[in-house]
Amino acid sequence: LGPLETTGLAFDAMWVVGMSALQWPPAPRPNPYLPRNLQRRLRMPHAVVEWEREAAVRRLARWRHSARDLHASFVDRQDESRVPVSPLLRNWEQASGKASEEIDQRWLAQREHITKTPISLAEVPLGSAERARKHVAAGMLQEMAACPFQAFASRRLLATPRQGPVSGLSPGERGALVHDALYRIFGVIVDSAALREQDPPALTALITEAVTGALGTLSDERRELVGPAVLQLETARLAGLLGSWLDYEKQRPGSFTIAEREATREISLAGLTLRMRLDRVDKLHGGARMIIDYKSGRGESISRWFSSPPSRPQLPLYGLLEPPADAIAYATLAPGDQGFKGVGAESFVAGVSDDLAKTSRNPDIAGMNEARTFWRESLAGVAQDFAAGRADVDPSTEACRYCARHALCRIAEHLE
Repeated sequence: LGPLETTGLAFDAMWVVGMSALQWPPAPRPNPYLPRNLQRRLRMPHAVVEWEREAAVRRLARWRHSARDLHASFVDRQDESRVPVSPLLRNWEQASGKASEEIDQRWLAQREHITKTPISLAEVPLGSAERARKHVAAGMLQEMAACPFQAFASRRLLATPRQGPVSGLSPGERGALVHDALYRIFGVIVDSAALREQDPPALTALITEAVTGALGTLSDERRELVGPAVLQLETARLAGLLGSWLDYEKQRPGSFTIAEREATREISLAGLTLRMRLDRVDKLHGGARMIIDYKSGRGESISRWFSSPPSRPQLPLYGLLEPPADAIAYATLAPGDQGFKGVGAESFVAGVSDDLAKTSRNPDIAGMNEARTFWRESLAGVAQDFAAGRADVDPSTEACRYCARHALCRIAEHLE
């Protein structure tokens, strides 16, 4: 109980802790919303040392009348320095004898019975209602590839960690703003010819309009909380990032037409209907199609598409859609790492490799058809494990970095 919670209660015995000179009487705690000078002058509660001392004396007197047996204790060392007892307790009777430093054997015995085995869950296959639910494809498959328990906790237990406070806009919000602005820009610039015809003032005006529109999607509450200075900085960041990327796309060889933006697609794997959203689909010269996924940060290695199972399954999943794409690629917007990274039937743009055997480090994957066969088999296996209820704690090296579900899986005990 706290001091106030003991008011009016009677006890056979009471033990009060923390009774050092540093803690009792407590330090003054003036109300932060009232002028301190006013609080001190009127001797308002918790505003001055004298008030706290008088309140502490009264509290001790109440405790004496509340319990037949009253004890007090405190920690006498802090940061290697000795701490004296509260001056209000100096006349109290001091306990005789020295406390034993011997370890209580009961705790040692208890420790021997603590299990070192992480939580073990029986496999519970998906029911018909769960199978009908449209899971977010890339997220579920990526979590399963990283750690089956992570996917189970996230998708079936719905154990989603609460986002902690962030200064300014969160990484998720900043990424969403980039996607929104690009969606608006390529709703006006529909092909490579229109992009190359844009003079610098017109392109700057279009970027400004797109950035303003994207930032306008933030709620009034969020805008007020973030503040105008952060929004101005984000406006400048987005304008620079998008302007640099459009300059890069102007230099792309050949022609392209924006065939789709933010298109929703579905695919079935192991009896699960998986839903995904494609950032962009380009129709290239000769009728070829390239699916593009924007990355506002540093691009990831596409070798992860060919691990077993793929640790980054989003683009491989796009590669399984019908009609099959001729190329899939990241579009990395980050300065210093700009460009496309992907694979295709041809090297349609710089960064898209048509040597899949070298890229995948697998001689059996000679082209896109073989790649799709590999992805279909490996991703179907991951989806089947999820549908079967697999939930063992088996994390990859980076799975725990952003998971925040350690209290559920007890990974620390597992590692011991």
